[in-house]
Formats: sequence, structure tokens, C-alpha cells
Amino acid sequence: MCICAETLQRHSRYMPPREESAIYRKQIESKPTTKNTHEADLKDAESIADIIKSEITQIGTLTPVEDFKKLLNSGKNFVQVSEQMQKQIIKIVTQSIGNQFYKKAMECLKILRKESIVNNKPNEFNNFFMDFKMKLLGKSRSDFWEEIVKEKQSLISKVDCEGSSMTLEEAEKFLCKEQAPAKTDASNDQDSAEDLLDEM
Repeated sequence: MCICAETLQRHSRYMPPREESAIYRKQIESKPTTKNTHEADLKDAESIADIIKSEITQIGTLTPVEDFKKLLNSGKNFVQVSEQMQKQIIKIVTQSIGNQFYKKAMECLKILRKESIVNNKPNEFNNFFMDFKMKLLGKSRSDFWEEIVKEKQSLISKVDCEGSSMTLEEAEKFLCKEQAPAKTDASNDQDSAEDLLDEM
């Protein structure tokens, strides 16, 4: 069968040269796939998370509960970390517009109380909590105190922790709006809630 020169020339225009085909294949092979891109993004996110985690040295207002746990898990002194949390609780409540941040403050209070029992530091918590109650009732934040009463977050009694100097009866009475019981001695001196508020 004979193919004329004109026909060959016409068809050759639709056939890519070898060099162009090789370049095209190289571009396709070097182009990252969706899977590879996704894996790279995950690695970058993990690296950023590790950096953020390693840089936590104190409790912030954004994720105070998570910061509190991380600091304790890293072996930081409990009393020092708990004092940071006390300051953040006061700051969150006093700077809250209405009850906007009350939920966060309550979560902080609960984890602080829980860990104070676990670490056998009930009196430090009780001293803070008694001062905090008086300030709430005297600073037009009685609505947050009402939330505390609803959640039954009271003083740590001897029933909760043997190291406590508070009886169960005193802890129950604490949830009333009457004067809080006298402060107890703690192994480490702490700033009162009034001092902390004045520092803000």
C-alpha cells in the first residue's frame, strides 16, 4: 500500500515529538498527588502542634484547662500551677461580659478542685475559694456564685481529702450566702483573691 507524502505530512502534525512527550511524562511524574499533599499538610500540622505544646510555660485564658493539665503532666510544681489557675479563674470571671465566660471559669474551678484533692492540697484550694466567694458576692458577680451553688462546687472537706481541716458540715454551709468560715493555715502562703484582683 502506498502512502503519499502529503498524507504523512498531514498526520505528523497530530503526533507529539519524542522530546515533548518525554517532558510531559516528567511533569506528570513529578506532580505531587492529592494523597502526598494531604500527608505533607498533616505533618506540618503535627509539627506546629508540637511546637505549641513545647512552648507552654503558663496557663492562658484561651485553653486554661488544657494548659493546666499539660503543666501538671510535665512535672511542674502543683502549688505554683494552681496559683496560676486561681488567677485565671478570677480574670475570666471579672472580665466576662455577663455570663459569656462563666462556663469556662466553671470548668477551671472544677479541675482545680479535683486536682487539689488528688495532690493533697485541700487547704490551699479552700483558702482561695473562701476569698473568691466573698469577692463574687461583693463585686456584683453573685450570678456566678449561683452557678457554683447549682454545680455543688464547695470546699474540700475531710470526707473528700484527709488533709483538709474542713468538716463536711462546714463545706455544706459554704454554699449559702452567709459569711464563709475562717481561713485555715496552708503549707504554702497564697495571695488572696482581693490581692489578685488588685493586680489585674
